[in-house]
Amino acid sequence: MPLNVTVETDEWVPTSNDTRGELFVRHTRQLGVDDKTAASAAAGWGNDTVTRFDCRDSPGDVWTLRWDDAANATEFAETFREDLDARGTSDGDVWTTDEATFKVYEPDDRTVVVAFGPSGFVEGVSVTADGSAVTVEAP
Repeated sequence: MPLNVTVETDEWVPTSNDTRGELFVRHTRQLGVDDKTAASAAAGWGNDTVTRFDCRDSPGDVWTLRWDDAANATEFAETFREDLDARGTSDGDVWTTDEATFKVYEPDDRTVVVAFGPSGFVEGVSVTADGSAVTVEAP
C-alpha cells in the first residue's frame, strides 16, 4: 500500500524512520487484547512508518498506518483506543499511561496515526492526509 509521510517540524528533530509491519501491529495489539481480537485488528494492514523525534534528550514518536480499507482502519483505531482506556486515563482524545502520553488521529478513512511520548510533544502534533500522502507537523 503506498504511503508517503512528510514531516514538518520546528523544535523536534526527526532522527529515524522505520516500517514495523503487520506482525508488529498484531504483536502490539496482543499486549492489550486477546489473540483473536489482535489478529482481527492487524488484518488489512497496508503499510506503516514510525518516525522518531528528539528534543532535549526526550524522544517522541509518530506511528502512521495506512490500511487496505476504511473498515480495517476503523477497527484498528477502535481497539487501540479501547486498550488505552484500559491502561490509562483520558482527557478527551489524549491518554496518559505510566509509560507515555498518546493521541490517536484519523486524518482520513484509511489512515490512523498514533503520536506518543511526552505530553508537550503529543499535544503539539497535527496530522493531515490526502490519500497516501500524510503530513505530520511536530512542535
